[in-house]
Parts: sequence; C-alpha cells; structure tokens
Amino acid sequence: MKHFEVNPEHATNPPEDCYGCKIARVTFGSVPGGTRPGSIGKAKTAQFEKDMNAYSAARKAGEQPHQVSEKSVKANRLRQESLERARKKIVQWED
Repeated sequence: MKHFEVNPEHATNPPEDCYGCKIARVTFGSVPGGTRPGSIGKAKTAQFEKDMNAYSAARKAGEQPHQVSEKSVKANRLRQESLERARKKIVQWED
C-alpha cells in the first residue's frame, strides 16, 4: 500500500487517529450470494422453482399469467373463474 511506503512506521505500529491506516486495512471479500446466509439463497431458489412449476402448468393449460409467480398464477385463475361465473349469469339472464 502506498500509505505504508510513505509511512513505514505505521505498518508495524499504526497510530489510533491515522485515517490512512484505517483505509489501508479495509478489505473486500467475495462471498457467494453476498453477505446473506446461504439459507436465504436456497429458499429463494426453492420459491423460484415452485413459481416456475406453477407458471409452466398454467401455460400448458392455455393460461397466460402476467408474471412468473405462483401468486400471479392464482390471481389469474381467480379472474378466469369470476369471468366464467359472470358469463353464466349473463347467459341465464338472456334465456
């Protein structure tokens, strides 16, 4: 580090109030998935798999959910069901 080249005595005995020494000792490590625990990444992956399975099933059934999420698939099914109920009422009313 340039700071320790200019101030070699700080490398072995850094003073408490030296900002350059504090900055020179800052390190950045690479942790897979950031600093979150690994269980969060696994939970997100599991949720993504559930969402993709629900979306794939909906697409095979001919539906087109707005997003790739289980919540969106359920909301789409509720809209379809309420639309079908409304159509039945209209047909009954016309007869």
